[in-house]
Amino acid sequence: MSWSDVFASLGDNAFFEVVRHYIGPVSTPFHKPELVKSLSRFFNKPEHIQRAESFLDEVDEQLLTLIIHHPQANESTLLALLSNHDPWLLRDKLLNLEERLLVWIPSGSERIYHPTPMALAMGRHGKLGPMTLLKTRTPVEIRPRPALIGDAFFNLLLAVLHEGLPLTLKEGGIRKKAMEHYAQRFPPLFRDEHGEQRIHLIAQALQSCRLGEERTEGFSPIEGTWKSWESAEASLRRSHFRGHLVANGNLTPNKAIIAANLLCQSLPANTEYTKDDLSTLFALAAGIHGKDEALVALDRLVLFGELAEGSNGHLARPDDLTGGSPISIAPTGDVTLGPDAPLSWCLSSTLSPINWDTVSCFSFQKESFLASLDRGLSREWFLHQLEELSGRPLPQNIQTLLEEWEHSYRSLDLKAGVLLQATGAQQQLLEATKVLAPYTLSQPHPELWILNPLQEREWRMALKEIGIERIPPLSGTWVPAPHISSSSLPEPLSSQMHPLSQGPWEETNPSHELSVIQDSLRTHAHSIGLTSEELEAFEDRLDRKIILSPQQIQSGLWRKEATVAKGLDYHGKLRLAEAALSHRGERLALTIAVGNDLQTILVVPRSIEKEEADHILVGRQIPSGEETRYRIRKIGLLKRIRASLF
Repeated sequence: MSWSDVFASLGDNAFFEVVRHYIGPVSTPFHKPELVKSLSRFFNKPEHIQRAESFLDEVDEQLLTLIIHHPQANESTLLALLSNHDPWLLRDKLLNLEERLLVWIPSGSERIYHPTPMALAMGRHGKLGPMTLLKTRTPVEIRPRPALIGDAFFNLLLAVLHEGLPLTLKEGGIRKKAMEHYAQRFPPLFRDEHGEQRIHLIAQALQSCRLGEERTEGFSPIEGTWKSWESAEASLRRSHFRGHLVANGNLTPNKAIIAANLLCQSLPANTEYTKDDLSTLFALAAGIHGKDEALVALDRLVLFGELAEGSNGHLARPDDLTGGSPISIAPTGDVTLGPDAPLSWCLSSTLSPINWDTVSCFSFQKESFLASLDRGLSREWFLHQLEELSGRPLPQNIQTLLEEWEHSYRSLDLKAGVLLQATGAQQQLLEATKVLAPYTLSQPHPELWILNPLQEREWRMALKEIGIERIPPLSGTWVPAPHISSSSLPEPLSSQMHPLSQGPWEETNPSHELSVIQDSLRTHAHSIGLTSEELEAFEDRLDRKIILSPQQIQSGLWRKEATVAKGLDYHGKLRLAEAALSHRGERLALTIAVGNDLQTILVVPRSIEKEEADHILVGRQIPSGEETRYRIRKIGLLKRIRASLF
């Protein structure tokens, strides 16, 4: 997206109004692409971007943040996500942002708002971070407590699945035996009266994320899914299962994972925020169009201790949740995890489960240990993890046994390679230049080279440098050896964070005071001898925040934008008000009697109501947003004002 796209969406009349307003009169003959370049240079100047930033108020910042980060930011979505604001005021703000060329709507049937390059630059400067949506916040102290969705929790899930315990009843609800089982194995789930609700959500999540399936005789694990979970980092397991716990309605698990990560990993800890603000942030990260599903998700995050709820109903993210007790390792090779012990990353790929009671017990065997080496682990890492968790050295006989197993495993080496065959002059050229030496795994024959497939780009470039450019495509396929990392994990266990999480989580102060900038521009306008009519037009444009540079203020440039109903009869004023209603983005300036004085107010007209023999003009006053109702007959002076350049 570029400024050319933005200006192409404007009609010719609107485009030339923008040109005249920002860079001056258009002389003929003119070259439209050159005008587009001149406008682009104007809006890309750092001082103009900085001044436009200073003109942003709180509602501007919230709207721009939503438009930048929401994939389908139409008017109804924006009104739903900022439901604490008056909808008519928001519509007027959106129209003003369009006029200030901070947002635009591409040509098409759907009116989806997009940020312009100037708005995106403000976002990169840190102006439009997540804190624009979190206006109410209070520092608090929250006592850390064990995480309900931790590794001890996954140990428990695996135990329950292997034991095949039936969880749910046909008519809904949780079986009494399952409730007692969970209460004994994992008491934190039942610290209050919501234990059954937690178990019900857990049963749904187990099936949703394909960890287990419920049959007539009870739950059973899906081994393939569990293997991918066991080889993932603990934080990925937790965020993934958390997303399935809070998903509901139109909020799919993948959307829930992204949005919950934003609140449970990036949100500043020990600070309270209103539920309304957090639901807006959650809905934005999830890309949903309303806050109902977001509010349900927040309640479930509170239910599982991922967020804490204060007595005032505000929510906060606790500090890092407390960990568990150490594990114990016996000389026989048995590894015992306490109820709160962490199931460290990939340990379960190396350990074979034995039984579960109030603790989880594993043992490592040759096959499971060698399988972990296949997955890219090393013996040194495995030993280090066990010794770090247990707090003592591993028994010597176990260390010796593991060394023997690894030695027999490493005595064979299986590599994926690309077999390159060259004959004749090309074979002689390769032998003479040796360009393939850095990328060759082996050369079993003078005409054969086994090349590293991961370095295909490099050896193709090396061949091109010596004149061998036309190389046939690979015949067959190859599969690289597996390596355990976040990037190679199967979906949906990859880490998912919303781009908004990378924005600033603290408020940014404006570079300049708005009043100082406006006073400076007024001083310049009065110094160049504008007429009273031009000054009136200038003040109107300054109030609309579309004056970014003193160079825009020129005598003879400002055109009158108001149609005035002065001295008109009743029907003339009525026709003028009706005409303003028929055009999107028009305002009315009303001069009315207040006591013994006359006062002019700016109104966004909404409707005209008939009351007996009179008509009532209904609108919203700008900038307060208050509803106004005035009899057409009692309005002394009425001006019809365009609210936008286009």
